[in-house]
Amino acid sequence: MVDLDLLIIDYVAIYPEYRGLSIAESTIHRTIDIFGAGCGLVACKPWPLQFAPSVADDQEALKRLALPHVSKGEAIRKLRSYWSRLGFWPLGNTGIYLLSISQRGCRASF
Repeated sequence: MVDLDLLIIDYVAIYPEYRGLSIAESTIHRTIDIFGAGCGLVACKPWPLQFAPSVADDQEALKRLALPHVSKGEAIRKLRSYWSRLGFWPLGNTGIYLLSISQRGCRASF
């Protein structure tokens, strides 16, 4: 049987006091563990929240997230690099990153 469903991870936001603790990575893997059953692929479009229309105009959200002050290009590069380290690969020049569940390998449950 071929798994044809697609799991889409919309975004991951980690508040400043929890950054650097591998919480994002654990959250991504756990999300896939829970919701990825029956899926062939996981997709995301790494995009910095501070440049997303829903957040860019919300000063309260920007303050609460305490996002780094870097250029849009640098922020995108860093996010794409992060998702690549987790095993995701770019789908051409679309900005979409994919992870094949079958190539994910054996993982211990959290």
